[in-house]
This record gives sequence, structure tokens and C-alpha cells, in this order.
Amino acid sequence: MGEEMETKAVSNQVNLSPEQWRYARERFCSLMHQWANAYKTSLDGESEYMKKRRQEFRWHWDFVELQIDKSNLLYRTMIVGDELRTTPCPAHKGHWSGCGVDEDCPCYFHGNVTGWLPNNHTPEMAAKAEDVRARREKDISA
Repeated sequence: MGEEMETKAVSNQVNLSPEQWRYARERFCSLMHQWANAYKTSLDGESEYMKKRRQEFRWHWDFVELQIDKSNLLYRTMIVGDELRTTPCPAHKGHWSGCGVDEDCPCYFHGNVTGWLPNNHTPEMAAKAEDVRARREKDISA
């Protein structure tokens, strides 16, 4: 791949339509699953070393796959197109904190309390998150 193509491949500014991005994501995920399933499958006459290697891979892949399925960050960045957020929410301190709670908090996004403020957050949003934090502390101490 040429230098120009490599730059475009890693850039967030690749000019693809939303449909093309969706197809590319789905295709990538599908190919990863096909590759992993092929690698996990034992073959007749395989050495004990390779059987053990496939078994270890199966365990690790299953763990990674579960983490991917549970990842709010991957959902937000790959599926919805959100940016990687860099400022922890004062109320939730960078921790995912559930679905359908604290909906008034600025770190709430698509049904989840992400624990991270949007990158374009305003001082008002940060103050609102502080209000949520204070309310939560008051509720806990009551």
C-alpha cells in the first residue's frame, strides 16, 4: 500500500458515505469472526502442540469477544461515530455507570452513562455534571 493510501486508511477524514462506513465495519467484524472461528477449529491429525494452541486461542478469543460485545466505547466510536472522549465526567469519573440512569448528566449518550464528557463540552456541561455528582453524594449519605 502506498504512503498516501496508508494515511487515508488511518485518517478520520476518509470520504466514505455512512452506508460505506457501515458496510466496512460490518465486513471487518465479519472477517474477524470468520478468521477466529477458522483458527479455533481443530483439524484431523493435528499435533498436540497445535491442539493446545487452538484451545488457548479459543479461550482468549472468547474473552476478547465478550469484552467487545460489552464495550460502550467501541459501540460509541465504531457504530455511532462518537469520538474518543478525553475528559472524565466529574460525577462518574471515567467509569461507565449504567443504562437509563443520570439522564440529565452531560456524559449520558445513547442510553448510557459513559463516564466521559463530550470533547466539545462547555463549562456549563461540566457544572451540570458537578451538580449530578453532588446530588449522588447527597443520595448516598442520606
